[in-house]
Amino acid sequence: MTNAFIASVPLLRTERLNLREYRREDFDAFAAHCADPVSSAHIGPADRQAAWRIFCSHAGLWLIHGAGWWAVGEKESGRLVGSVGAHARPAAEAGSGGKRLGGQADDQA
Repeated sequence: MTNAFIASVPLLRTERLNLREYRREDFDAFAAHCADPVSSAHIGPADRQAAWRIFCSHAGLWLIHGAGWWAVGEKESGRLVGSVGAHARPAAEAGSGGKRLGGQADDQA
């Protein structure tokens, strides 16, 4: 990986969804998702201020790391319906001895 910043987030399309960059207009739906106790059961709910930091972090990862979170939008309406991430992990680098999935090394799964 180079030290150069990338210019854009890759757009992935399915029949119903677009995996795309975050947009400012996505924030209200993102904040509601972060505040929902069911949606955030594994990490804990976040208030609007914390949600803004998370939102900006998700968007900024592409610029800094060249991988990160996609906003998942309905193709038909454009409405934000979720997020999904792609992350490079140090243990998955060449010569590291294994890939990582969900935070656990292969030999621990």
